[in-house]
Amino acid sequence: MRTALGCRAEDLGPDGVRTIKLAILDLLGCCVAGADALGSRLVATWAHAASGARGDAVIIGTELRATPALAALANGASGHALDYDDVSVRMIHPSVTIVPALLAAGAARGATGRSLLDGYLAGFEVEARLCKALNPDHYARGWHTTGSIGTLGAALASCRALDLDEAPSRHALGVAASSAGSIRKNFGSMVKPLHAGQASFHGLQAAELAASGFTADTSVLEGPRGFLDVFSSLDRAAELAEAFEDDAPYELVASGIALKRFACCGAIHSAQDAILELRASAGFAPGDVDRIECRVNPLIPGILVHHVTQDPLEGKFSVEFCLAVCLADGRAGLAQYTAARAADPELLELMRRIDVVVDASIPVDLAYFPSVVTVSLTDGRRLSTRVDVPTGYPEKPLSVDAVVDKARECAAPTLGATRFDELVATVLHLEDLEDVGTLAALLAIDGDGRAS
Repeated sequence: MRTALGCRAEDLGPDGVRTIKLAILDLLGCCVAGADALGSRLVATWAHAASGARGDAVIIGTELRATPALAALANGASGHALDYDDVSVRMIHPSVTIVPALLAAGAARGATGRSLLDGYLAGFEVEARLCKALNPDHYARGWHTTGSIGTLGAALASCRALDLDEAPSRHALGVAASSAGSIRKNFGSMVKPLHAGQASFHGLQAAELAASGFTADTSVLEGPRGFLDVFSSLDRAAELAEAFEDDAPYELVASGIALKRFACCGAIHSAQDAILELRASAGFAPGDVDRIECRVNPLIPGILVHHVTQDPLEGKFSVEFCLAVCLADGRAGLAQYTAARAADPELLELMRRIDVVVDASIPVDLAYFPSVVTVSLTDGRRLSTRVDVPTGYPEKPLSVDAVVDKARECAAPTLGATRFDELVATVLHLEDLEDVGTLAALLAIDGDGRAS
């Protein structure tokens, strides 16, 4: 708690600050692209209508406005709609819960870009430290950490945005803990992105209520029937206490943020890297493939719950679909997860040649999902490789240019080239921004579908 309330992004040094900026740019790009998804449009329309005439917070990528908390709901949902947003290797999608709340609260208050950076660090530290203590047990129980733990991170980030001190912040954490939820049964449906929006909404709501004098239990993480007991086990109390020691290293430095190379569930990325590596080195085509075997750890079947499918949303949670599009197209970006691409009968036939095998010798290691991919070709050759750490993870980071290019793919078609370049410049110099409202305005469009 004290770390979240007292941290400053500048404490991280230039590399750490750049990590936050790139994560924010990546997430905003995902919000713009995701705003066009049907689920996102439904949430945005509802949030706008529920706000009535009271809201002027930007719903990204639309002409709609809402109250700050409801805008955070809509923007969180759109940011996660394509499953292209970042991952903490402690096993949570951090930016999509934190940034929408900070953007809405910061724009409403005329906050500075520097305060946005500080608020991001606060929320990230809460989320990553809770995940470090509770995962993988919490996740394995069926909770979607982005919706459960993410609510608490969004609350502490929002407390920073509202400039709350320790007492109301503890109440905000208590409120947020009773709003936390999200079950993994809904993976591959519109509800999974909604989890992120709900976390951002409830986090900001909790901070706003606490700022008004609303109270809650101030030690909500500990003890019987507390957050730890309900969502994990009191046996993890020592790990929780260690994670939140005042002198514990910053998780943003210790574990970092993974920016996604592929527009699908991160649990598939190592396998996708593997198939692309084999494809590049051996030069085979889909017609040359007899069978593909993908060996995965025991946690995978509960995450990647879809298999041979022609639904692009389900495809984001299907090893077979993701490997098939990588093999056929050489990539897995936005274009590979559309209804038109999923309808290709050749893709369907290729999926049927892929076998997913659970291998108990492959470790369960939070958000690292090692994979062994073996391709059997029709000429009798067998090619195999193992990938333990996917491209985009802290050990193999995307370059700044690659992050900008990904954001351009996501946002430039909606915002236009000039507005997109202005967005990049603003985020990469966020510490110089005098009013977060300026950033929010760059993400809005008018009623004709043009950047406003």
